[in-house]
Amino acid sequence: MGPILVVAESAAGAIRSTSRQAFSMAARMAEAGGAEWIALVFEPCEGGLAGPSRVLALAEASAADYDPETYAAAAAEAAWHIGAEVVLMAATATGKDLAARAAHRLGAALAQDCTGFALQDGRLTFTRTPYGGKIITEVEPGTRPMVVTVRPRTFLPLDASGVVNAEPFRVQLPERRMMVQRSEGRAAGRPDVTDAAIVVSGGRGMQGPEHWPVLEALVEALGPTATLACSRPVSDDGLRQRSEHVGQ
Repeated sequence: MGPILVVAESAAGAIRSTSRQAFSMAARMAEAGGAEWIALVFEPCEGGLAGPSRVLALAEASAADYDPETYAAAAAEAAWHIGAEVVLMAATATGKDLAARAAHRLGAALAQDCTGFALQDGRLTFTRTPYGGKIITEVEPGTRPMVVTVRPRTFLPLDASGVVNAEPFRVQLPERRMMVQRSEGRAAGRPDVTDAAIVVSGGRGMQGPEHWPVLEALVEALGPTATLACSRPVSDDGLRQRSEHVGQ
């Protein structure tokens, strides 16, 4: 089996938990196939990363803000550079968007929101559970490389020993046609809804902004692993920020 590339998402120099979960899947695949797995990061990560055999860090400046064309070009170039057989990403909003763009650049098959894999007699398949988990399907991408996103919370975040420092990775990036003017984030000290151990969510039943302090107090009482979320109508009405929106 050829190398596995994991394209990691980060924030403020720290790899997101959803990407560390993708690391876990990569480590299991690498062990099963006798391959190495390599991480690609878009900003410097303090202290290196534990687990991968190599870490590639995009050397160009201004890569911390997500830019679809820049990230897709870098991910595709890294996959070609190492001869990747599989390109993994977390199935977050960013990951799904990036995976589709990278797959197009690579001319690769794409399997979104996977929950597992199987490797038997050199045949690599991935498990998906579409329609809200009502059915289980096995997909076998027909290209090499193949691009796969990993559903959050199907693997535990990788906890490995040994730290690998990043190697600068340079690539000819396309001219940026989009610039980030403003970024909205959640309140400091609270995990993202995809990373939180406990999610307290409210919807239209809260009636108005004057009642949300009740849920905010509950989140505070539940401790630092809890976070506040809302339904889509609430964020659409501007009562809560969009970063708190959760779906199924």
